[in-house]
Amino acid sequence: DNGNIGIGTPSPSAKLHITEQAESNYFLKLTGTLGTGNTYGFKTNGGNSQVLSLYDVTSTNRLAVFGDTEIQFATTGTSRLYIGSSGNVGIGTTSPAKQLHLLRTTGDVRGIMVETTVATSYAEVQVKAAREFRIGTGGSSTAPNGQFYIYDATAGAHRFDIDANGNIGIGTTSPD
Repeated sequence: DNGNIGIGTPSPSAKLHITEQAESNYFLKLTGTLGTGNTYGFKTNGGNSQVLSLYDVTSTNRLAVFGDTEIQFATTGTSRLYIGSSGNVGIGTTSPAKQLHLLRTTGDVRGIMVETTVATSYAEVQVKAAREFRIGTGGSSTAPNGQFYIYDATAGAHRFDIDANGNIGIGTTSPD
């Protein structure tokens, strides 16, 4: 068959063609003997040939690619990161309503952290449409340092600052 090798098929159509008849079986397993000796497997869903999952078969962790509809990253059987066919990304949700949708159904919700440990740098979130604004704080060697601010990047001006003492400045980086 043109040098093709078939496992589970009498008519291989690729250099290595593996066919598994039972959906619950893995068509390829890799087992390690070091550490905990986890076994990893590749699996397809019999109902949809565009589904490929990479499983840690000793648990329910997986990386699943669902063809034309979605991509999911899951741990302990739960989707943690979801990319839908529209391009919307969900963290904690498989039905993101916006380009980035974060959902937590228990505990504290502090979903986004922007952090720098570089004293001469800034930690900012940039928002841009007709104008660009930056919301952030500066490192210890920046001016102004340690302040929360809203910066109008289009105009090159600080619009709102709160210093370490809680003083508020509007249009100034040195609030009283």
